[in-house]
Amino acid sequence: MKKKKGVVDEDKEKEDEKKKTKKKKKKKKKKKKKKKKKKKKKKKRRRRRRRRRGKRRRRRGGGKGDEGEEKQQQEKQQQ
Repeated sequence: MKKKKGVVDEDKEKEDEKKKTKKKKKKKKKKKKKKKKKKKKKKKRRRRRRRRRGKRRRRRGGGKGDEGEEKQQQEKQQQ
């Protein structure tokens, strides 16, 4: 059987409609993972040792500057 140009098969027409109106699949939503909160590390405070400034100075005999030099010069003159 020859098909006429203007005539369209009903079966073919139904198939085309089915193809056009295909059901879309619903996409599953991905569950978001909860981020774990990072624990902040507590900084250990460093205890500063008391400066024993006075003792060191007394041992070294510094701080007065010129007096030490003057004493040395006097000792040299006496010798």
